[in-house]
Formats: sequence, structure tokens, C-alpha cells
Amino acid sequence: MSSSVPLLSDMRRSSSFVVTNRQLRRVLLRPAGSILVAVLVVLVLILAVTSGNDVSTSPPLSPSQQQELILQQQIARESSSHAASAAGHEFVGIAYPGMAGAPVPRGESRQSDTADTFARFANKHACAVSSLEVHRPFEPLCDTKSELLAAMSGGGRIGMDAPYMPRGCDMRWYDRDEVCGIISRFDRVLFVGDSMMRHAVGALHVLMREDLGFGAVTQWNFRVDEKQACFCDGQFDTLRCAVQGIFNSDDVAKFDLSSLKCDARTINVQNHVVTTYPPAAAELENLAQSLAAAAASSSGSDGAAGSGKPVALVYSQGHHNDLDVQATAGWLTSIERTISEALPRHVGRAQLFVTPGSAGPNMIDQDAIKHGTKALQLFEHGMVDLLAARSDIDVLGTWNATVQTTLQDGKHLDLRGNLLKIMMILNWLDRAEPAPSILAASGFKPLVPPAAKIDIKPEQPAAQLSSPPSRSPLVAASARAAAASGGGGPAQAEAKSPVTPSVADATSSDYAAPPQRD
Repeated sequence: MSSSVPLLSDMRRSSSFVVTNRQLRRVLLRPAGSILVAVLVVLVLILAVTSGNDVSTSPPLSPSQQQELILQQQIARESSSHAASAAGHEFVGIAYPGMAGAPVPRGESRQSDTADTFARFANKHACAVSSLEVHRPFEPLCDTKSELLAAMSGGGRIGMDAPYMPRGCDMRWYDRDEVCGIISRFDRVLFVGDSMMRHAVGALHVLMREDLGFGAVTQWNFRVDEKQACFCDGQFDTLRCAVQGIFNSDDVAKFDLSSLKCDARTINVQNHVVTTYPPAAAELENLAQSLAAAAASSSGSDGAAGSGKPVALVYSQGHHNDLDVQATAGWLTSIERTISEALPRHVGRAQLFVTPGSAGPNMIDQDAIKHGTKALQLFEHGMVDLLAARSDIDVLGTWNATVQTTLQDGKHLDLRGNLLKIMMILNWLDRAEPAPSILAASGFKPLVPPAAKIDIKPEQPAAQLSSPPSRSPLVAASARAAAASGGGGPAQAEAKSPVTPSVADATSSDYAAPPQRD
């Protein structure tokens, strides 16, 4: 082989041609060789692009941009599959029926919806929870509060613990700053009810403390064993960690202020345990004291100007009275009477009743009938009917949203489920329209549920249905009230209004105080 550099034609003709290092340097140093190399580089780039290889030199995507790209790709796949379906209403992937082609939210106003807002939370990796695994965002957002409540109550998921989607229009998934801003609009946000409300308060503090592992509990006074038992999902274990749950934001500000990411001076979140009907006098007294403080703070006292902020009240009740709509009507009546007596009518208020969630396979057998799927659905429908005529109390159904979710004991949600529930409540708070009370302490009218629709069979005389069964908690409560006032027995007790016992009707024996820490 000649020592001179071969021609290009010779390179093409010889399949066994090998270029030595010296020869290659000579080619590269010549202008013609440089042009040849440039042409080869361009050809390689074109081949790479056409084969789908990414040779971009742009900077790496941020985590939020990566999440948005994943969402876009997922929706593109679902949209393609959805277009191929004949009817266009099949379940596709994790999308809700008819929503597979919904566009990905865009713009700064929904930036937190398309990003994992838990990315910087403490114990993020240990708890392995992403906000995008809890809620799947799409367009459009719901326009009005009524549309929002209907969409959240009617939404669902496809597959066990799959991301939740409202029906027809979307809700927001707020970041920490937005959550703090919503709560600070109110003089205080009071969660009144049973363990479902305590868990909602805990989930709210997970967001306000940015801690997935211990945000819902008082980890500052944990024993060694509690650090493991009450971690991540364990925070919502009603057997081992109920006492360690956070009941109000003031405790966090007092004992672990550095963990609270909201300004403690602008938020006031409280959980008031009022579980059964009739409510215990001590429970109502605690609620009345908080409302009186809210009245002084909002209206001002001793010449000082008040905040003028409204009060938000979120209710949940049912399981402790075996999902009896009539009993819950009496429970709400007692709560509203307490409010009307303690809170001046001019103080704005927003009220929401949250129904219990679905039942799971871990529910104990003796509760499966009284607290199972049928009873829960009838209760939710009954509460919607009960409050349909009230413009000042909204209803949020959670049965659909909690189907196919992890229920640790068949009733209570895990970390993901409670984060979804509190985010739904925050969406309502963001749209709430606080107004002065439409009720007055004098001439107070109790809530009365619609008449039950019962099909009477021919072999079942109507007389047998003229009075509720003796085991009804309402009849038992009225009978106790009649006996205390010297009444003449069950007949007179049943003649009284079953949903309007006074606060004095509740005795201390009805109240089971939560256990106290040593």
C-alpha cells in the first residue's frame, strides 16, 4: 500500500481498507478532510434523530418538568387507546370513564397539580408516597362550588389504590403555601365529629408540617416503640396511635414550632370530639368555649378591633350511631344549637358535612351489616336528602372516592386516603362562601330527616311500622330524658321530638374521654 493518503474512491472500493493514525491526521488537517468529517457528523446526527435517539444537549429536566412529561405521555397513550374504542366510554388505564383524552393542566395556576408536591417532604422515601399517585390532574377545573362538590363526591379510581379523579371536572392539588393561605382566611377551622375528623386534622398537619412520616402525630413526646408503630400509615392506626394524634395546631406551635411551615399566628385548626347522639355535655361545652373565643377574636373585645374572619366548621358522624340518619340529624341539631348560642349571628360561617367512606374487607364481621356497603350508601344518600333544603350546610360524599383504597381496619383510611380527603376539604374551603347564620337561638328549628320509604308487604301489618324499634338510639335517648324529668315511660318519650333533646339531656355517662398521656 502506498504511503500517500488514498483517495475517497479507493476507500469506497476497498472493503478491507484500514486508516492508520498518521493517515487520519493528514486527512483531518486538510480543508477537504475537515469538510468530510463535518458531513459525516451531520449524517450521524440525522440517523440518530430518525431512529429516536435523544442527542439533545439541552439541560436536564427539573423534577416538575419530568412529572409533567410523564403525565403527557400517559395521557397520550390513554387518548390513543380511548379513540380506538368503539363506544368511547370504556375504562382505559387509570383514567375515569370519558376522561381518557382530558388534556394535561398547564400554566402557573396549576403548577402544583402536575408536580409531586411531596418531593421535599420529610420521610418522603421511607413512606413512598407521591401526590401524583393520590390524585390524577386533568382539565378543566370545576367552575362553581356545587360543581366541585358533585365532581368530588362522584369521582373514583380504576384499580386498587390507583390515582383518584373527580367526575367531569377537576379539583386542585394545593402546595404548602396555598394550604396555609386557605386556612389563614378563617379565624379558625373546627373539625367536629369522630375519628374520621381527627384523621383529617392529622392529614392537614402532614401538609402544614411537610412530614409524611410523623406530620399527623405528636412525635415530640413519643416513646421508643411509638416511633416505629406510628410512622407513615401507622399515624392513622386507631388502636395504637389514636392518643398520639394531633388535635389542634396550637399544640404543634407550642411543642414543635420549627416543624410548622405555616405562620402559627395566622392559623387555628382544632378537632372537637363529639361522637354520639345525644352528645355529651362536656363535649358540647368544649365546642361552645372555642366558638366563644372565635366570636371575641372575629368581632373584637375590650375596644380592640376584631379580625373579621369567618369560622369554618367541618362535620362527620355516623358510625357511633350505626349510620342512623335520624340520629345524625339529632346530632347536627345539637351542634347547631350550641353554635347559635355561642356565636353571634353576624359572624360568618361555612359548614360542611363529610360522609363516612367505604367499607373494606378488614371490617369485623359484627359490623359488616350495620356499617357495611349498603348501610354506608344509604346513609350518604340520606344525608344529601336531609341537607338538600339547607343553603348553609354543604355535603361532601366520600364513598366513591374511598372505594378500592386501603382501609386498615375496614373503616379508616391510610395515609394516601386521608391526604386525598383533606385535599377535597381544602378545595371546598377555597370555594366556601361564609355567611351570617340563617338560624337564631330563639325559635330554633331542628333538622328532621325525610320520611323513610318502606315497602310494606301484605303479610307485614302497617301497625308494626308505626313506631321505631325499641333499640333505636333516639328512643333510648328520649326515654332517658323522660325518666329524668319524671315522664311516664316509653310512650311519652316517643311522643317527644326524637331529634331535639336539650344539651342537659346528655349525661356524663355518655361521654368517654380520650385517654390522657402520662
